Amino acid sequence: MRLSYRCYAEVFVPAYRLAPEHPYPTAFDDALVAWRFVKALRQDAPIFVAGDSAGGGLSLSLLARLRNPGLAMPNVSFLLSPWTDLTVSGSSVDGNSRKDLWFTRKHLETWASYYVGHADSRSPYIFPVFAELSELPLLLLLVGENELLLDDTLRVRDTATSVGTDVSVLIGKGMRHDWPLTLPWLDESRLARNAMRRFVEEH
Repeated sequence: MRLSYRCYAEVFVPAYRLAPEHPYPTAFDDALVAWRFVKALRQDAPIFVAGDSAGGGLSLSLLARLRNPGLAMPNVSFLLSPWTDLTVSGSSVDGNSRKDLWFTRKHLETWASYYVGHADSRSPYIFPVFAELSELPLLLLLVGENELLLDDTLRVRDTATSVGTDVSVLIGKGMRHDWPLTLPWLDESRLARNAMRRFVEEH
């Protein structure tokens, strides 16, 4: 609701099916169906794909999927604290372990096992940090300086920019996971929301 109001945007929120009851590729398939539905519904409108946390990783996986068969892409995408590496191999998982008040390595490893299930662990649609990220739309990534998933964002930035995808990153100094949504009263959250609004207005 806050993003809709501040970005002057109509928002479509798909109720995709969740793990562990529905492991991969259920949510991924649901995201693709949702994208096709919205694109058909608003054929001439600028469309943005956004997501946070696991939904941010799912959004990035969707972008990688849309590129491969030449399907229509969103205009741009912005992702908040995206979880992009379900192998939990980022250095910030341990480096920020005493700073992140939300997650532990055990949380991430357990939740990852729920989602991955028996799927091929090498699939870039499960671990978008390892995906081919060329020819994607412009990306805005927001991540907290003190969260375990900091490296999930920084490695996506490095991988994407190395193949020519335009990526901007906003790091919330001293911030935790999803801070613009979970701590809306902070000045840092207002700055982040303003950055998202400008991103939408400019593109």
